[in-house]
Amino acid sequence: MLARIVHTYPTTAEGRDCIVAGIWIALEIAAQWAAADIVTGGAYGDAPASDSDAGLLTWAKRFGQTLHHPASTCAIGTVVAPELHLFDVAGLRVVDASVFATVPRGNTDAPTVMAVEKATDLIKGGTVKGNNGIAGTAL
Repeated sequence: MLARIVHTYPTTAEGRDCIVAGIWIALEIAAQWAAADIVTGGAYGDAPASDSDAGLLTWAKRFGQTLHHPASTCAIGTVVAPELHLFDVAGLRVVDASVFATVPRGNTDAPTVMAVEKATDLIKGGTVKGNNGIAGTAL
């Protein structure tokens, strides 16, 4: 079974209001003279034809997508053991950005590679270094 993450941004009034407010801000910025040479439109549909909140929300539902990297959804110590085993599920390890205790401030690629390298060592039964830098036997 594949994991599935469902982003529910437009399901609450607060979420819908936030999306519409963000679009209004983006449209205002895009309309500035300084952006005239770089705003071309068309990649995800042209700017909404509507000038109503309902029209903007309809446009957002059709063309919107997240750029958020889902991370920290099953942090080590909360849902996953330090050896990357999912608690109470035999034989399953979690090896992606979801094991981070907090969301990295930058791109999640490098820290995810680090988690994969740790998992590789753990699975092979090699040694890994803990937070204190001391090598130990993988569990």
